[in-house]
Amino acid sequence: PGGLFVDHKKGEVTEMKNKLRDSSIDKDPKQKRAIMERVVGYMTLGIDMSPLFSEMIMATATKDLVQKKMCYLYLSNYASMQSEMALLVINTLLKDFHDEDPMVRGLALRCLCSLRVNNILEYLVDPVVKGLQDASPYVRKTAVMCVLRIRDLSEDIIPDRHLVHQIFNLLNDRDPQVVANAVNALLELQGRTGLSLLIGNKNIIIRLLQRIREFNEWSQCLILEVIAEFKPNSDDERFEIMNFLDERLSHGNSSVVLATVKVFLNLTQDRPELQKQVVQRVRSPLISLMTGSSPEVAFVLMKHIIILIKLAPGAFDDEYTSFYARYSDPQYLQNLKIKALSLVVNLSNFISIVDELGSLVSSYYPALSKEALRAMGDIAVRLPRAAPLVSDKIVVLLRRNDPVVANECIAVARDILRKYPPLSAILLQSLTEAFYEVKEDDAKVSLLWVLGQFGNDIPEAPYLIEPMIDEWEEETDPAVRCEMLTTAVKLFFQRPGEMQAMLGRLLKFAIADVSNVDVHDRALFYYRILSVDLDTAKMLMMGEGMDLEAFTDENTNELKDRMFESFGSLSVIYNMPEQRWLSEEALKARYVVADAAVAAGVISGPIPAHPSPGHAPTPAPAAQKAGTDLLDLLDEPVPSSRGRADPLDDSSMPLEPSPSLSPEAFQDVWMQLGGGEPFIISFSRDSSAQEIELLLSHNNVRVMAQGQASPNQHKFFFYAKTIGGPLILCETTLDISSKTLTSLVKCNDADLIPAFFIHFKMSLTPLMA
Repeated sequence: PGGLFVDHKKGEVTEMKNKLRDSSIDKDPKQKRAIMERVVGYMTLGIDMSPLFSEMIMATATKDLVQKKMCYLYLSNYASMQSEMALLVINTLLKDFHDEDPMVRGLALRCLCSLRVNNILEYLVDPVVKGLQDASPYVRKTAVMCVLRIRDLSEDIIPDRHLVHQIFNLLNDRDPQVVANAVNALLELQGRTGLSLLIGNKNIIIRLLQRIREFNEWSQCLILEVIAEFKPNSDDERFEIMNFLDERLSHGNSSVVLATVKVFLNLTQDRPELQKQVVQRVRSPLISLMTGSSPEVAFVLMKHIIILIKLAPGAFDDEYTSFYARYSDPQYLQNLKIKALSLVVNLSNFISIVDELGSLVSSYYPALSKEALRAMGDIAVRLPRAAPLVSDKIVVLLRRNDPVVANECIAVARDILRKYPPLSAILLQSLTEAFYEVKEDDAKVSLLWVLGQFGNDIPEAPYLIEPMIDEWEEETDPAVRCEMLTTAVKLFFQRPGEMQAMLGRLLKFAIADVSNVDVHDRALFYYRILSVDLDTAKMLMMGEGMDLEAFTDENTNELKDRMFESFGSLSVIYNMPEQRWLSEEALKARYVVADAAVAAGVISGPIPAHPSPGHAPTPAPAAQKAGTDLLDLLDEPVPSSRGRADPLDDSSMPLEPSPSLSPEAFQDVWMQLGGGEPFIISFSRDSSAQEIELLLSHNNVRVMAQGQASPNQHKFFFYAKTIGGPLILCETTLDISSKTLTSLVKCNDADLIPAFFIHFKMSLTPLMA
């Protein structure tokens, strides 16, 4: 029997047209309703049902309310396509607006406001004004929302017909839905002015509070948003409002509870001691909702609970068991619960919390294990009494010889040692034993730091780093190489006899390697300072440094204040203030993404005009010796690339298809431009130099020279020229082992660099898919 959403047969529209015209069908309401259901079903699927327009207009002459609803839905959808019959549609709706049935009047008025036809305003105003005074609450609430449609068509009508005043009077309406729609319309029509009208009248606020139970859940949230902006004149008013709303904390809808919590927090914003009591009061309702809700709702509630934990430290400490991760919880909810556990820890519960986090560490769930270990590290740094216990846990976990767990354990151990150096007696032996087992670059960096910091306490320290020095070419990560240089210099000052030869070899390798400018410059700096003044070098490298009091994320009071102001909004979910995603800069960034999508063919058509994106400060230019030949390493001839590929639409970055530039001119321009902007692209699969050259050349980015810089690295020099604009030069290194492309872009007009980066990246999209 098929149902509505099945493939329609050829000629079926004509068949339905004939049936709608058949007078015998009108005598069978069920059969007539079935035909109209099929019309609306096909319309929903996107099938053109406009040939039935005249028949559907005639079908509105029925007493069956279901048929009328379907007719109105059809007319709203196709009226704009039938301009010659639009007046007939309007006359039909105006006639129905005077029907004795209030449901028909309300549906006709709603449909009339939904029409997208020319000159609708002259037919719309009088019915809406009359509807605001209708005896039926259904018609009144519909008319209130229709005022917003009039505002969209002509803002001058609103003051001319005194519509704001009429809506304001409806705040005293006996029907709660009419009141809720009136509040919403006032806020939409006048923004902050409308809000001031509401919160500036204490009697209105009291009436809304007294009727709060009558509103549906959506309306309650709207009313509570308004009340949250009300500023009481005395403590009596403050407590009166809180007493009215106290029962809303027991509501089963999480949105209503969160809106009520926001009212309580705003009312006590200038009374910190009272605000802490409020957090204590709302704690139990929020936790009860969180534990009994679906994972999605629990996620939203946990986000807000974490805000409250930071707002009132200690308020949720007794409820720490409620934040234990369940086996059935999805990963995103488990992560938030682990975060909450690290925030509610204190001297009385840290043993239980650390044991619970330790039980979550398993190689079967690497993401969960990482979050649990990071939380343990946060607890150790925040609570000195917990640091020895966490250190013991780290030692036990390292002995499992699980590489997934070991990598994060090492990072946690490094943070603990940074703040509590005496705990090296517990951690150093296990960290040393794990030195040859780690494979992750971040873990290698952490272990190298430990070697350099505690070289005198680790007898085999020089001999642990020696194989890494001799296998310099195998360690391709720049961060590992930089940390290796720093560690070797530190060990030299602690164990000079054992490290002198090793350090010399390492500096020779690093200075000769030009694949990464940061590594090369650091090695050159160490070599020069060691050559000039050993005492100054030792003071620089082995200084006591600063005492570690707190990590950066612990000192974000300004961010906490902004997040508190956005309580109950998407800012809490995104974990960023609304200025970060609704500001002018954020909107500019979205336009850049839209440009890139147009260029890639992901979307088509014009996009709104926008200013050029903001430009970050230009980094200091890397030091280069005068007379250095940029191309002397790349003596391999540039192969011809004449493959078949579809170029990007260059609407966002118009480049000349065949710019001319000699190697000598390239080098001269490169040296003149000085500093550039770096960027890195990661590939999802192996890529060859020929493939990269082919993709870029067919998008008007040409290769000046290329060649193999090392066994795992290939270097390119690209250039492009904007139409009627300056040259853009790019030095690019392909790291085959890490599947990354590191580039340095230079241009006279720095504002063009971000757009070129997007064009460059979109050209290489096939390698990132």
